[in-house]
Amino acid sequence: MKLYADRVEFNKKELKVINDVKDAVSIDKLNSDRDKKIEEAFNKLYMFFSKYSEKELNSYVFVYEMYKLERLLSDEFVDIDSTPDFDLTSNKEFPERILTSEDSRKAIEYVVFQTRRKLFHTSKSMDNTLEGQCISTNSIVKKICIDQKLKYINFNVSQDLGRGYYHCFSIVKTKPKNFEEINYIVDCTYRQFFTKSKSFIKRIETMRGLAKGESIGTYMLMDEKRKKIAEELLQKGFIVATPENLKCYLDAIVFSGRDKEYYKKNKLNYMNPKDCIPKYSLNDYMDMLIKNKTIKYASIEEAVRDILSSTMITSTEFNNTAIIDLDRKEKEDKHHE
Repeated sequence: MKLYADRVEFNKKELKVINDVKDAVSIDKLNSDRDKKIEEAFNKLYMFFSKYSEKELNSYVFVYEMYKLERLLSDEFVDIDSTPDFDLTSNKEFPERILTSEDSRKAIEYVVFQTRRKLFHTSKSMDNTLEGQCISTNSIVKKICIDQKLKYINFNVSQDLGRGYYHCFSIVKTKPKNFEEINYIVDCTYRQFFTKSKSFIKRIETMRGLAKGESIGTYMLMDEKRKKIAEELLQKGFIVATPENLKCYLDAIVFSGRDKEYYKKNKLNYMNPKDCIPKYSLNDYMDMLIKNKTIKYASIEEAVRDILSSTMITSTEFNNTAIIDLDRKEKEDKHHE
């Protein structure tokens, strides 16, 4: 590849790999072999350029070309029912009082419906990916929670080692009378991680320098239980924050930031789904999520009860921004060993 002042010239081998991807994407969508050919072409692309040094990848415009090719699939979704359960004509009302678990569910449904309604008026469709809209969406959730006097916490999270993209989600608390409090993960832009763009596992091979970020959706589709969790969150926009659900949700974010060097260093094989599961416990995640907190929690209920504690009488008093800094966590653990 030669770099010129105003253009880039690819050599014949590079052009062939690039054009093979374009040809695969251009196959008729009704062709049953299309998805297989697209995956093969992209994996070949990633493996071909995995031999390039980080300096070469950053100095030239391959990364830009790779992103352009991936964008060809940015409006195509992976094999999961990710369509939001949203009807603009429906009439969701906030319950007068939250007395039962059913009232709690209706309260969260109202929050999600109003959020999606505002997103619909912005994008004119709920059929797009909502990519890059998580920050503004969290602001919408925040306002609705404040209006309805619901306690909430907004999280801004990045992957371990500082790699990958940035994402926001909320935990919203409800407390039915005479019932245990129920906490929900609310994420109305989760669908952006379930397009075919960045969904092929071999992309890990090129995750160096500017080429960052495997898909969260890739991890969630590796396992049937995780797929069901993702499907519920994608359709409803919320899911109960059980220990399993929250750890799985955060595991996927951590997975999306790991490159081939991580797997090589730890003698793991990213082609083995079991090796892709982060080894962090839910306690580790809560330590990282809760700003300036280092204590251990016996359960997610205890942790969430703490972050939504008496210091936060109303939602207007608390809106935390936190970073999952797992690189720091690993260093601290090694220091104490």
